[in-house]
Amino acid sequence: ACDDDDDDNGTNADNTVSITTTEWTAAQAGAIARTNDNTIPSVTENGKVVTPGYHNWDYWPLLNMDGSIATVNGYQILFMLTAPETVLSGKRHDIATIRYAISSDNENWQDMGNLFPEQDRLGSRNWAGSCFYDEEANRVWVFYTATGIKGESVNDLPSGTGGGGSGATAGEGISYDQRIAMTSANLVTSGNALQFSNWTTHQEVLQADGAIYAPATGQDATGTVYAFRDPWLYQHPSSGKFYLLFTVRSAGGADTFDGAIGIAESTNDDFTGWTLLPPLVSTSINSELERPHIVREDGRYYLFFSTHREKFAPPYNEDSPEGLYGFSSNRLGGPYEPLNGSALVAANPANDPYMTFSWQVLPGSSVISNVNYYNVGPDIDVAEFGNLGEAWDREHFGGTLAPILQLDLSGNETRITGTDSPGLP
Repeated sequence: ACDDDDDDNGTNADNTVSITTTEWTAAQAGAIARTNDNTIPSVTENGKVVTPGYHNWDYWPLLNMDGSIATVNGYQILFMLTAPETVLSGKRHDIATIRYAISSDNENWQDMGNLFPEQDRLGSRNWAGSCFYDEEANRVWVFYTATGIKGESVNDLPSGTGGGGSGATAGEGISYDQRIAMTSANLVTSGNALQFSNWTTHQEVLQADGAIYAPATGQDATGTVYAFRDPWLYQHPSSGKFYLLFTVRSAGGADTFDGAIGIAESTNDDFTGWTLLPPLVSTSINSELERPHIVREDGRYYLFFSTHREKFAPPYNEDSPEGLYGFSSNRLGGPYEPLNGSALVAANPANDPYMTFSWQVLPGSSVISNVNYYNVGPDIDVAEFGNLGEAWDREHFGGTLAPILQLDLSGNETRITGTDSPGLP
């Protein structure tokens, strides 16, 4: 039976979490296979357009501090990475900003524009993060990835430049330094909208130390970008302590495929101080365990992440699908077991292998994601996409909100039970 509160073997004397790093092994990767229970139903057309005129990807909703979806004055808020739809999909990572939209009916979304004033945000562009609402203080805490060196001319890059860090190698003439940044603001109602006010100064609160996690200051010999990104906040249900999860690569790893899920513990009440802890999960068979997050259900911690097919080491990159993967444990600090024996939870179908991406599992086991490259057969490799021209790109790249997936979580087993219209559960 699972203990709802970590027992003495799961915490240290000061009530901090004790970490037992779990290895995602080659044997487990070798067991990855699509089944009827884990294959995502086909997306037959483009998904829901949330912010017209923009590519959207890496969606995340405003959550309460306990991880439930927040509703503020009747509105839900959806954050996302965006780039103008006038650029080809390959450039979007190089110019990404965080945008947000609000809805009172989960059907009609109002685009509220960029989350941050241009002069305030850190980095030359921003990658994924998470946002949490403290209702008592009426304060929203925003964690995001500050990528690149502020002031570099990302808008001058060619329109087809590849975006490192998500299915491609790094673009030319641009930096890929990654740090975790934080800011907070009040939420105010203005007419029929929610807006942010009284932003605090953006701060870099966490970066790789070179001892536990590899510095995210560029790319390795293969062109794969080092990772230190995708911060996601979690409050331990019994101790009340806060932790950040993030996508990293292990320091001193043997090669490209040394991805890991990192964790840090907060040392103060304003989230400006953090202590790096050993990773929750590490591996030697995959370079990017993206957008890690935890859902707690039936006394278990379910740890989920997304990864691309080409991020697996050979020969696993031949048969391991683009998909949602995960582990579970009865303690936040582990050890964790791979879900379904291999860690695969939800896979794009074999006949449309790049169809959706960037899954986030929400309370109730509903999963949001974005339509990625759809109606693309298995004979075209992602490395070829940038050479297929503008017409092909506009026909096959979604950049929209995908249908909701419904999961059943039962112990260490999962299965897809259905889909719902694009939106929030």
